[in-house]
Amino acid sequence: MNTIKVFYNDKQLHDAVSFSKSPMKPGLLIRRIALDEAYSVEQSFSAATADHLKLVHDLGYVDDVLNGDLANGFGNRSKKDAEAICYTVGNLLQAVEYAYLHDTVGWSLTSGFHHACHGSNGGFCTFDALTLAAKELFLDVGVKTLIIDEDAHYGNGCADIINMLNMGHYCRYMQSAHTHNDNNLLSYARHIRSVVEQFEPGMILYQAGADNWVGDPLGGSLTMQELYQRDLITLSIAKEYNIPIVVTLAGGYAENYEDTLRIHLNTGEAMKAVYLGQEGNPVYPVHAVELEHE
Repeated sequence: MNTIKVFYNDKQLHDAVSFSKSPMKPGLLIRRIALDEAYSVEQSFSAATADHLKLVHDLGYVDDVLNGDLANGFGNRSKKDAEAICYTVGNLLQAVEYAYLHDTVGWSLTSGFHHACHGSNGGFCTFDALTLAAKELFLDVGVKTLIIDEDAHYGNGCADIINMLNMGHYCRYMQSAHTHNDNNLLSYARHIRSVVEQFEPGMILYQAGADNWVGDPLGGSLTMQELYQRDLITLSIAKEYNIPIVVTLAGGYAENYEDTLRIHLNTGEAMKAVYLGQEGNPVYPVHAVELEHE
């Protein structure tokens, strides 16, 4: 493997007026990623169709959102925003197909999935591409999927869909709470390893949430250094067990948004370290480090 495949298309961007910057975040990241020869960008994917979405969502809910008769996860009824969200879902589906076929890692510059329930949305999430990808993989090739959700918030949408559609035998949702110490990361590693050995997934979807940072106003308790170690642990276990993995952006509401972007870029550094054998080069902004050690 010579490069990390990054999935992105301008069509997934939209300017929803909300507290979350996730609709525009991929565009901010791609400007930095595109300059790094360690990454190759894949833009040729299609938007998810209504038929795709109806595999895990209520039929009427899907039609109402796409037709502008019901608000999306950002609280508006824009058909243009709904189309961009469908491209976001299509991004993840394409990344999963690539990672599975090539038995490797893929980086999907997407977020906004895990709060979307079977027939409703919330928390800036409209459609749940995570469970959708898991269902498509199982229907197509009989593969089980493990969702490792390192967003700081519980993925109620994933749980709702998995329970409602009886997906538990081929899709498992896992989220770990964190405290601010090294032993907790060791416990995290042991937990992932245990779940992998027991569940035996053929695919991992990893939500590398930036809002687990201690400095995030809606987030968690890990420093930027610990977030980087978290990413190394997750990716290394996936590689050790020869399980393809797709990484998403997830979360991130830092007052200085460069901090959120830096956390995601550090996730990319972890991918380069694990899959390309390059020495990781995470960067911790001075003001962020000071905040973490107040």
